Amino acid sequence: MTKVLIVGGGVLGTMHAVEAINRGFDVEHFEAAPEPRESTPRSFGGLNFSWACGGLDLRLSVQSAAMWRQLADSVDDGILRPTGSLTVSTEDNQRSVLESLMQRPDADERGWTILDPGDQILVSAGVNGDFSGALHSSLDAVLEPRSALSHIHDHLSTKPGYRLFAGKAVRDFGSDSVTDSAGRVHRGDIVVLCPGSHSELVSSTTSAPNSLRPVRLQVTQTQPMSPGLTIPLADMSGMLRQGLVADGEVPNPLAMPSADPVELRLKVVPRISGALAVGEARHRDEPFDFDLPERPIRTLTERLERILGVTIPPVSRHWTGDVRECVDGRLWYREDLDDSVVLVTGAGQRGITLSPMIAKDTFDWLVEGSETGGARPDATGA
Repeated sequence: MTKVLIVGGGVLGTMHAVEAINRGFDVEHFEAAPEPRESTPRSFGGLNFSWACGGLDLRLSVQSAAMWRQLADSVDDGILRPTGSLTVSTEDNQRSVLESLMQRPDADERGWTILDPGDQILVSAGVNGDFSGALHSSLDAVLEPRSALSHIHDHLSTKPGYRLFAGKAVRDFGSDSVTDSAGRVHRGDIVVLCPGSHSELVSSTTSAPNSLRPVRLQVTQTQPMSPGLTIPLADMSGMLRQGLVADGEVPNPLAMPSADPVELRLKVVPRISGALAVGEARHRDEPFDFDLPERPIRTLTERLERILGVTIPPVSRHWTGDVRECVDGRLWYREDLDDSVVLVTGAGQRGITLSPMIAKDTFDWLVEGSETGGARPDATGA
């Protein structure tokens, strides 16, 4: 029986464990903290399959959507809510951009339709403010990031051959082993490293560190809102970043001064409690400050209130999360460190959305020598 040693209990490591178990492998799974505390639990939880770049990214996103739904049916703990999503045009001249997006040959595959202000879907969702239109996707969904991983780990623990070592940091690895923080050597046939954003395993092992950059995300969460927003919402600046619309085509009312190292994207995801996770402020320049500036979040929440047409509840908490993302057009970073050892990282905020297909790609590569091409430079055509 093939045994796989997986390092990292976040969404990438966990989905590799799911894929390995589905293939009939034994799995020893290592997470440094008693429960994951880095990127995954701090994310919005929005699964934006429809925001993929065209071509390969979209194909993998659609396949990931199906895989997420299949896993959610198996776990049966309400970890996934098929809410759809809204991308609003906040300026009059952005409405034409929505209409041009609907002319894309892959618009149906993305589940897109255009909604006018006052449309019943928008009214029911709680969006009644100042905007010129919205792009609705029926493909997208919401994951509860704080609880989903524990539910999946519990589900995996019912499977023969799966063992989770929570609170066990991995200090070293070899071609057929990992060594934990207590000095115990665990042996297996395949080693998959999916370390967290702060792990030294990434910086110390990758041969192409310049292909990766860290980004710090600043997010806030409100108190529960009733009645509240029921569908994830974003402005069009996120599509600009994904390359779905051209620079200059979408005026960004959230734009900060060019010298400001903070980039703003309005993203809002309703929690199951009714609270709203609001962001994002992207801090690009290292070293990151330890303190959180108030202005970016205030700018985002004020914009959200204009779109919703109501005053949102008071903020209950702020937090940050660091992610690593590729800068050379890869959808994620994969490197063979040995014939049986592979490092997988760098998926950035797309990591949650694409994680099922990333895991499948890893094992297709290790076992069969085939791959999707998502880990190759310029995979997106960027």
